[in-house]
Amino acid sequence: MFLTIVIACVILTVLQHSFIANFFFVTEKNLLVKHPPYTPKVSIIIPCRGIDPHFDTSIKSILNQDYPDYEIVFATSDEEDPAYARLQELIQNHACVKAQIVIAGHPTISTGKLNNLVAGVGQVRADSEILVFMDSDTCPQPKWLEHLIAPMQYPHVGITTGIPVYVPLKHTFWSLVKSMWMAGLGAFVTVKRFRGCYGGAMAVRKKHFDQFNVREIWKTALTDDLTLSMALKPTGTINYFVPQCMVPIYEGTNLIDFIKWANRQSLLSRVYFRKQWAFVAVMFALRMIFMVASPIVFLSALFTGSLGLIHWIFLCPVYVAVYNGILLMKATDDAMRHEVAGIHKITRWYPVLAPTTQILAIVNFVIPLFARKMTWRGITYKFTSSTEVIVEKR
Repeated sequence: MFLTIVIACVILTVLQHSFIANFFFVTEKNLLVKHPPYTPKVSIIIPCRGIDPHFDTSIKSILNQDYPDYEIVFATSDEEDPAYARLQELIQNHACVKAQIVIAGHPTISTGKLNNLVAGVGQVRADSEILVFMDSDTCPQPKWLEHLIAPMQYPHVGITTGIPVYVPLKHTFWSLVKSMWMAGLGAFVTVKRFRGCYGGAMAVRKKHFDQFNVREIWKTALTDDLTLSMALKPTGTINYFVPQCMVPIYEGTNLIDFIKWANRQSLLSRVYFRKQWAFVAVMFALRMIFMVASPIVFLSALFTGSLGLIHWIFLCPVYVAVYNGILLMKATDDAMRHEVAGIHKITRWYPVLAPTTQILAIVNFVIPLFARKMTWRGITYKFTSSTEVIVEKR
């Protein structure tokens, strides 16, 4: 019986490792790809609510992209939003860039972000070929837009995407855990079954966006990136991960904020990818049992003098969790070393924290089983499906 459990433990461990290993190899491979120049007209849509840490740095980095022809459409719910006045100042100081602010109003059947995106898309110029969606808390490097757009020249590419890299302002335990966790979630953008993308750094052809009525879908949806991926499935195109477009997010966090953030990510995945989410949830549940049980069994055998090879094998979830942390560290370092000074001071903790995140993951998957509400940037949303959202509290 114990041998059967050990074999199951090894299989589950290898299965999860395949996700991280795939991310590592795709990142390293795509970093080496040199795309021919491709610079079609682009419209960037950025939803804003409030002023995030490093807001000015973020907006200035977007206004200073090294790209020949692009416009930026910022969207806020109203002129009372603190972001509105600050955006006006920043735009005036960068008069050479085509930029405008759209007032979206307050949502009733979608999230504030999607309501802003819908309003922003409605105001883009007619001759733009590519739509780019960004978050206001990201700080991209000057060639970011060029890198994101380049793979769109290939017909088999439907969406290009980066992923966020969480750069904590202070290296506290929970901020480092969030950084490592976010890197692990980013690995799913390279898994074909999930076809994931990151709403804070993604591009799509405008003709596909219009053809599949994504703007109408967003009017009653809960999230932008997952619904966009699902809408474009009929095209048969792929989501292309661009590691040069991994964007830093400079923030701080604590235990409460981390739990809220992690549960929100899992909740969104459960709503839009039920089958895949259930598979991963079961896998993490069983892995968690092994992660807790394997050290206990190992130490028991050690102290009773019955330690054997099988007990060392039973520790494989711990070994592989550490190795996964090493792969995430290496991929992040290789993609971000020129953009974020001292990134290794953060990523070096990934191998150490990896076993801890395995245990936290199961809690993260259990809570959304019973959740029907989500609070995001001070607004509470209630939903019954992926296409029905109600603003309950603003």
